[in-house]
Amino acid sequence: MKSSNKEEERQYQIVCPNCQAELILDPEEVEKREFTCTECGKKSTFYESELTVVGEEKESESKELSEEKPEKSAKFKKIYLIIGIIIVAAVAFYFYADSSDAITFINKKGKVDRHIKAGEEIISTQMASQNPDMNEIQKALVEFTTALQMDPNNVSALLSKASILANTGKFQEAIVDFDKLITLDQSIPEAYFYRALCKLQIGDLNNSIADFDKTIELSPDNLTAIFYKANTKYLMKDYEGAKADLAKLIEANPQIPNGYALRGLCEVELGNKKAGCLDFQKAKELNFPEADSLLIKYCK
Repeated sequence: MKSSNKEEERQYQIVCPNCQAELILDPEEVEKREFTCTECGKKSTFYESELTVVGEEKESESKELSEEKPEKSAKFKKIYLIIGIIIVAAVAFYFYADSSDAITFINKKGKVDRHIKAGEEIISTQMASQNPDMNEIQKALVEFTTALQMDPNNVSALLSKASILANTGKFQEAIVDFDKLITLDQSIPEAYFYRALCKLQIGDLNNSIADFDKTIELSPDNLTAIFYKANTKYLMKDYEGAKADLAKLIEANPQIPNGYALRGLCEVELGNKKAGCLDFQKAKELNFPEADSLLIKYCK
């Protein structure tokens, strides 16, 4: 029986039933369905179903491997997709956390700085306005308070918050913040100055003098602190002490009318009416608004 070229090209193998050797059969042996084992020398017959095409098993294995590739590829694609989702979620979380005050451990300094900057911009705008908007001032206070919630020891935020409290009449609250600020940093003259003003407002005159002294020690050119220190001494009836401070003020800047007016009052209280009236007259020359009233009251 003739076989096609393809059939002739094929080689068949069989397992010897006697010695279990694997044998490749000649075409004649395949056709006759019998062979003599080259290992044990015994003759055997076989059925066609017992034959195996040489290489067929490898082809089958190759096919199985090729079928596995799409499965593995799909598996890897799924893994890559999950990793991609995780990365996207992580990036989204970072950007949310970076801007959200609810998550303070990521970019805390950046968030604190943003709130301080926002508050300072509001204050700067309101200071430039002739009619400051108290609602805007409160917004600035919220910005500084929020910054302090994230960084309770932030000196800049403490100073700004306490200054707003002082300027809105909340003197006791401001003093608490100034106390903390000075504990953190004892080199800020503004902290002592504003705390002194708050203490002056609540009648704590002796302690306000101490804070004015510290302000002047840290900032000798702060003429406003010198004036308020003199004013506090005047309220304490320390007229000679007030005069001494006002002399320093006038020497540093002879064009401050308030200095002459307050020194004139000290002179009057000390019984030096003539000297007092000369100071009131000088205050008038420098356009002090109440100079005429003082001259009428004490010099007529």
